[in-house]
Amino acid sequence: MKKRALATAAALSALTASLLSPAGPAQAASGSCSVAFGPKLAVDAPYEEFPAALKGDCAQAGVDFAAWDLMHQREGYTNSLVFDGTSRTSVDFYSFETLGGYTVRPDFAYSSTTDLEVPQNSFTVTVKAQSKASLSASRSGRTVTLSTAATYYNVGADRYEPFKGARVSFQVKTPQGWKTMGRVDSDEAGKATYRQTAGKATWRAVVQPTTRIWDRTTTTRAL
Repeated sequence: MKKRALATAAALSALTASLLSPAGPAQAASGSCSVAFGPKLAVDAPYEEFPAALKGDCAQAGVDFAAWDLMHQREGYTNSLVFDGTSRTSVDFYSFETLGGYTVRPDFAYSSTTDLEVPQNSFTVTVKAQSKASLSASRSGRTVTLSTAATYYNVGADRYEPFKGARVSFQVKTPQGWKTMGRVDSDEAGKATYRQTAGKATWRAVVQPTTRIWDRTTTTRAL
């Protein structure tokens, strides 16, 4: 909230200065100012600092003070990205805050070279709980057995727990890329097992995402 108050005060100061200045020919703002943030933000601890950085177009436009608002798609305003004489900042996020989609909405960006407001970018980011997954593999003759163990960060309990009911895709590497050979839902312990008759090959498993949990791809196993 302190960052937000500073940003609002600066905006009001700039507006007052512009109103008191003698009227002159209207000037068009040149250039633009963009921020890099997200777009996939993962929660795996009670407290996170999600980093953000201004892109090169901001410096080219002479911007040294800019801000974007974070607007949750259901709950509205939650926080701000504020850059005051710096090109990097971060936003605090606690595990009890709402997961889901956020719109990064322009607030203001001022050019110190022209004293004009500069256009900003706008986009969406998604915050979900982090997931983890491991893959083990064994062979008996021509039968390959693949087993995964998946967990996810429970934001309500602030700990990793078994990812039960996760849809797991078991994939084999081909010259054309990765091919899904089968899909299995994980059990209560977050485990899923798949068997396939196959020759020597490289395998991996992909835990599919949900509306609240990110996907996860395991390391590969060759056998």
